[in-house]
Parts: sequence; C-alpha cells; structure tokens
Amino acid sequence: MRQTFLIFLFIVSLIAFLYAISTPKSLFFPWEDRLSEEIILEKVNQRRGVTDIDPLSLDSNLSNLAKIKMEEMFEKQYFDYFSPSGKGIMDLLKEKEYDFDIVEMSIIKGYFEDEESVVDVWIESQEYQDNIYNPIFSKTGIASGYGIYEDTEIFMAVQVFGVPASDCIAPDEDLYSRINYKSKRIEVLEKRIGEENISGASHPIIMEHHSLKEQVNLLTNQYNREALNYQRCLQGIE
Repeated sequence: MRQTFLIFLFIVSLIAFLYAISTPKSLFFPWEDRLSEEIILEKVNQRRGVTDIDPLSLDSNLSNLAKIKMEEMFEKQYFDYFSPSGKGIMDLLKEKEYDFDIVEMSIIKGYFEDEESVVDVWIESQEYQDNIYNPIFSKTGIASGYGIYEDTEIFMAVQVFGVPASDCIAPDEDLYSRINYKSKRIEVLEKRIGEENISGASHPIIMEHHSLKEQVNLLTNQYNREALNYQRCLQGIE
C-alpha cells in the first residue's frame, strides 16, 4: 500500500513538473493576462486630458499595422522601429495603402503589473512621450500580446499614432496644373514677343501675356496659401 502511494506521489509530482516547464510564463503572472488594449488607450487619453489635448480614438487600420509589427518582431526576433530588412512603419502604411498622411509608433516589451505601468514606461521616453502628447494625432491603433522572444515568453505592445489624410487637406493638384499650363503659355508668348519685337499695350499678344501673368500670380498665391495651411496642419499648428 505504501509503495502504491509513493508511486502515486511520484506520478503527480512528475505531471506537475511537466506542466510547470510547459506552461507559458504569463500564466504564473495572472495580472499580465488582464492587460487590455482598450485600457492602455484609456490611460494614454487620461495623460492627454491633463494637458487639454483631445483624446485619441481607435482606428482599425492602425490597429492592424500595430498587430503586423508586433507579430513580425516576434517572428523575426527583433525589437526595433525597423525590421532586419530595413522596413519601418511608413513602409507598412504604404504597402497597405491606408489613407494616413503621418504615422508614428511606440513599442514596448517586458513584464508589467497593469496598463498604467505600460504607459508609465512610455512616458519616461521623450520620444514616446512626444507621441502621446502630440495634438496632431487623432487616431491610434494598439496591439499587445505574449510571444517567444530570445527563448523567453514576454509581453510586447505596439501603439501606432496617425493623422488621417482627411484631417489635412493637401493643395489642389488641379490648381498646380493650371499654374503650370499658364506659365508655359507665358513662356511661349514671351518668346514670340521677343522674336517679333512686339510692343504696345493694346496689342493682343501683349494683352494676353499681361492677363496670364495676373492669373498665374493669383493662382500661385492661392496654391501657396493651401500649401502653407497643409504644412501647418501636419505640424499640428492651428
């Protein structure tokens, strides 16, 4: 009977040992399993609110970029803005053809007690702090999870910040085309005026030349205003 009991204890101990070495590290830190991307965003927005910056809203496309980046870092075993092949978040944005003018990214890995501690670490970095407090960003995407990194299961999170193209209106390309067309016409007229020695304010060629120059000046001023407003928008300047 005693021998049977000892065999039973041995089997139980063996099962417990095998379970321990095969169980993900995160299961031994149950608080980490409760880390929520929604709560991470809530904590980020609380920090923005302290300085009267509008809250970020989740964007599914940016969340997908964050997920791709996080999974790639686990898969290719690196932790950096750029992949081993040199691709950054802007390259991912172009590949997916998402409609954003600007994107920035914050990354993190380690073991964290709660969502607040994740944001605390980001705030300690000047670059990541700038991302959080930059008023130009209105959209964000977050991905987080556990994976094997350097033979250890570890938590990673990626937050992508974005400026939708619709937020900042680029200068009218048709306006640029009109300026270019009229400017070329002016060059043709000026060449003709010189070659034919045309003069006189009432001459049709002179009158057309004068009218086109005024039009180009007006259109150029309008284009420059639009370009300036676009750049100011991208820089977060009211």
